[in-house]
Amino acid sequence: MLALLRRFPFTSALIAVLVAVFGVEIAQSEPSFWLLGHGQLPDIAVVGVVWAPAIADGELWRIVTAGFLHAGLLHLALNVYALSIIGTAAEARLGPWRTAVIFFAAMIGGNIAAMYFQQDSASLGASGGVMGLAGSVVVRVYRSGEGFSGSQWVLSAIVMTLAFGFINPGISNSAHIGGLLTGALVALPMGAGTPGAARRVGPSRAPSAPRRGPGGRPFGREPVNKRQEEFQRRIDEAVRKAAEERAREQSEQP
Repeated sequence: MLALLRRFPFTSALIAVLVAVFGVEIAQSEPSFWLLGHGQLPDIAVVGVVWAPAIADGELWRIVTAGFLHAGLLHLALNVYALSIIGTAAEARLGPWRTAVIFFAAMIGGNIAAMYFQQDSASLGASGGVMGLAGSVVVRVYRSGEGFSGSQWVLSAIVMTLAFGFINPGISNSAHIGGLLTGALVALPMGAGTPGAARRVGPSRAPSAPRRGPGGRPFGREPVNKRQEEFQRRIDEAVRKAAEERAREQSEQP
């Protein structure tokens, strides 16, 4: 745990904050909300979620605070799990400060998108920021010349998250898309000088052999590991269950 904190300080601190805020939600709500995401909102969520009429009245803090709130234990668990993979991937490539800038920019961008495109519903959750970090990893991998062979799971996570949002009307895909685009745009000028960035080699200078880490693996390439595979499996399972639930509801309608 201490090794994770030293290597990924921003991601570790962010996960701790999200869990702490959810602890407040638990203290202020019934089990129907903090377990299942149903029922009356706790006080902290009432004043913190994205709600277009309230923001129009001057409650601008909501576009920030909503990113730290979650509707139910599963909602929190999915975002924390995604952060543990996507957040660490972004932080390994961009460092903690750039990762923090991208996350907060994407979170705000996603919440603004939700405010404009879903004015009749509330929105909350860190997934806009997480999608922004995924977008930053894609930009970083492309610009550095690292290649996508070791980051296909990020692309899969983006596709499956958006697909799940389109299938389930209760998911704020506006926040996902807004966060993804914001994170990618903010990451564009951050390619140069980042850890492991590719350098141009002139015709009179041959490229040196890549530095290698433990086990002879080149630095800058992260192979798909069991945690990433499990993340992909859970996304696939969630999409499948949402599709089955939607089909069942449609078959029950007269």
